[in-house]
Amino acid sequence: MLKHRFKFNLKFKIIGEAVSRFSALIFYALAGRLLGAREFGLFSLAFSYASIFMIFSELGTNTIITRNLAQNKSTQGEIASTTTLFKFLLMPLTLLILHLVISHLYPGERIIFITDLMGLVALLTSIGDHQSAILTGVERVDIEAQLKALWKGGALGLAVLFFMFFHSLEAFIGGMIVGQGIGVVIGFIWIFKNLKPKIKMFQFPLLKEILIMSLPLFLGYIFLTLYYNQANLILSFLGFGDKDIGWFAASNKLIDALKALPVLLASALFPIFSEQSIKDPPKFAKIGVRAIHFFLLIPFPFLIVGSLLSHEICRIIYGPDFGPTGLIFSIALWSFLGIFVNHMMLHLLLAAGRQKPYLWGSIFLAGTNTLLILILAPRMDVQGAAWALLGSEMLILPLFAGVVGKLPNFKENHFIPGVYKRLGILSLSLILFVGLKMILISFLAGLLAISFYFGIAMKRNWLEFQMIKDLLAARKIEKTTPLPTSNNN
Repeated sequence: MLKHRFKFNLKFKIIGEAVSRFSALIFYALAGRLLGAREFGLFSLAFSYASIFMIFSELGTNTIITRNLAQNKSTQGEIASTTTLFKFLLMPLTLLILHLVISHLYPGERIIFITDLMGLVALLTSIGDHQSAILTGVERVDIEAQLKALWKGGALGLAVLFFMFFHSLEAFIGGMIVGQGIGVVIGFIWIFKNLKPKIKMFQFPLLKEILIMSLPLFLGYIFLTLYYNQANLILSFLGFGDKDIGWFAASNKLIDALKALPVLLASALFPIFSEQSIKDPPKFAKIGVRAIHFFLLIPFPFLIVGSLLSHEICRIIYGPDFGPTGLIFSIALWSFLGIFVNHMMLHLLLAAGRQKPYLWGSIFLAGTNTLLILILAPRMDVQGAAWALLGSEMLILPLFAGVVGKLPNFKENHFIPGVYKRLGILSLSLILFVGLKMILISFLAGLLAISFYFGIAMKRNWLEFQMIKDLLAARKIEKTTPLPTSNNN
């Protein structure tokens, strides 16, 4: 039964996330090509501000909503209606605060209107995530997959269409708003139509219970959202231009596309983890340990291929205006190992009802990343922000592993030794790969240098041969030509 549910959830999670992330990748590729690095940087900076403020329209409730819906089938309608109404009450206040803050930071500048528009985009994204939390909790991931395709596809198609007509960043964002809005409306129509028999009026005691359980997640979500978006803001305050921010943001969007894999796997497993953590804790530990041990090995092929082709990937996706993005991506890509494993371990902790590690982990990530960017970016240019991302993820990985290893029955299933054994094998393999790669590059560079040398030598010898040949030909002509005779009378 569990195996069947996992396969069902995973199948549609793969479809939904694949379509969503692939559409997002196409979207950002087209955005980069249509807008150029400078406008793309402004777009990314505005989105970072909007995403940070949208924290206050969610309050970290999505994960608790999914868990409670999976654990309490009888209250699905009440949970969906109460949390949705509460979210709609917070929306206008969130948008107002965002506008006031940006107006104060950038008085009279164009970014104010751009950020207002991006606030609507981020708000619709937040509503879509809320709908996903409900659908995942009731295990209707098939509907969630269809809605994700609709949200992303609509935003992509209409953004490009609006830009073709009006040729401006503002029009591009306007198309995103219309496309996402259509998807969100259709999502709510399905949710309230299918949960209608159970819907009651707004229930404050239920909301209070969810908010109390979500408080550590909300506080953690603040720092985690800062972590995901603060690099653009810090680079801006350090004096980097929109073009620099655009190059770094383009690399981050590629990392976001790769996040589809841990997100879909964690989302497919999370309802099962949540249920088993209550019904059968030993089985929960066994499933969790096996999942983490297996998932530790998945990022390896992505790191290999990405390292070899980072410059080509960025050039093909974004175009010639994003040349420096290749180097940035080749550094930031290595953070995917930490992102993947940390995401899975975090969902194990949340399924077990351990919200506090989420909070301190988010604080650690945001604080470490901020410190590393401030130290490295002034010395290493934009690449310093990529190194900061890598350092943050790899520093927190052993801390999360230590906390997960203390969960009941995890020690008996050899969680910690298994994690470090696989990390050791992976690290050794990567070191050997990098070494072989350097040897291969050195060999190819030497071969190229030798070929270049022999090419120049052969060309010089050929020219000398031609000169000698011409001289010999000229001398032969002199010998065969009769000397002129004088005519003496």
